[in-house]
Amino acid sequence: MKTITSKYIFWLGLFLALLVIGATFAVNLVGSVYGGQASLWQFAMTMFYTVFWCAFSWLSVKYVSLRKIVLAISLLTLISSAITFICVITNRGFVIEAILSVFATIPFYGVRYFISWDGLYGCTFVVSLVWFIFAVIQLRKSIK
Repeated sequence: MKTITSKYIFWLGLFLALLVIGATFAVNLVGSVYGGQASLWQFAMTMFYTVFWCAFSWLSVKYVSLRKIVLAISLLTLISSAITFICVITNRGFVIEAILSVFATIPFYGVRYFISWDGLYGCTFVVSLVWFIFAVIQLRKSIK
């Protein structure tokens, strides 16, 4: 019986994660592509995305199946933000940056309501690094 419950929790978690990612992309995509300052609505969506992933990550402590989702999304965000941050610092790779920054810039675009693009990239890198470290620690606890 435990496996059935765990399986349903995984699929429900995956559905919710994809729903929140899709909604965030729908709200923030146009602003992120065209640049400029984010609107209050985009900032609110970014805050919702952040709160959702904080809660989801915290709940994953109880459910091993959810930890895999948290690890995958946090790793994707970390890689995307690291590549973007490096491209911005070195002033190289605009095409690579545009393609690979999708998971770093679009969900967190609402932060542009307050800060510049460079600040957004730095902020996204720090947040995703902390998030990834949390996910790895939680996954390691489940292996022991």
